[in-house]
Amino acid sequence: MSHHGRTLAAAAALLLLLTACGGDDGGSGGSGAPAAPEGTAAATPAPGTPPATPGPTATPGGSETEDLTVPPAAGRGTTVTGTVEAGVEPGCLLLAPEGGGEAYLLLGGPARDVSPGARVRAVGTVETDLLSTCQQGTPFQVTELELLP
Repeated sequence: MSHHGRTLAAAAALLLLLTACGGDDGGSGGSGAPAAPEGTAAATPAPGTPPATPGPTATPGGSETEDLTVPPAAGRGTTVTGTVEAGVEPGCLLLAPEGGGEAYLLLGGPARDVSPGARVRAVGTVETDLLSTCQQGTPFQVTELELLP
């Protein structure tokens, strides 16, 4: 068999394999999804059921209200004043904002020079797509840090 013939045969075999794997004939009625065990309800909502995701709520006056407690937008410069706290993981520092709210995980050079208990004003950006081993607080990339009395 020539090189071209072997290539064609290999492509045909690959196509057959992909076609066989792509079918949903798994013996479960053709749905492709496992059936719920007998005596249990399926997790899929009935047709016409509204989604469970909360949204704006209507008030008697006919207007809609939403939760207005929104953390700073990711990637935008933000100033947060509060008290530095030790995280549960070694080397992790959190900033508890004055007035309450979710703590910020302090990241970056300026944050290395501060100790738990210090009152600070931190300038930086919220980094919501950043993962950390600290597992606490909203990641906050510090660009400036000022110790306060």
